[in-house]
Amino acid sequence: LPILRNIRVLVLNYTGLKWTQVELLKDRLPSIEELHLMGNEISEITPTSSKFVEGFSTLRVLNLEENQLSEWGEIVKLSELTSLEQLHLNRNNLSQVFYPTSDSTVISFT
Repeated sequence: LPILRNIRVLVLNYTGLKWTQVELLKDRLPSIEELHLMGNEISEITPTSSKFVEGFSTLRVLNLEENQLSEWGEIVKLSELTSLEQLHLNRNNLSQVFYPTSDSTVISFT
C-alpha cells in the first residue's frame, strides 16, 4: 500500500474491518489524527507487534462505537496510544471498566 501522508481523518464505518486489518494502516497513515471504525463488529483488539497497540503516533480520536467489544482488557491494549485524547465506545457491550495500578491492584467500576 502507498503511504498517504496527508490523510488526517479516515472514516471506515460499517466496512466489516477487523482489528488486524486496522493494524496494517498504522505505517501507511503517518499523519492520521481521527480514525472512525464504527459498526465493524470488532470484538478483539489484536496488536501485531506486542500486547499493546503501537504506532498511530498522531492519533487523537478513535471511534469504536457500535462494535462488539465486551471486555475492558481489550480497551487497555490501547493504552500505548500516547496522543489519544478521545475514545468513543458507545453501544458496545462493556460490562466492567477497570484500570490496573502500578502496585498490581485493580480499580474497578462496575
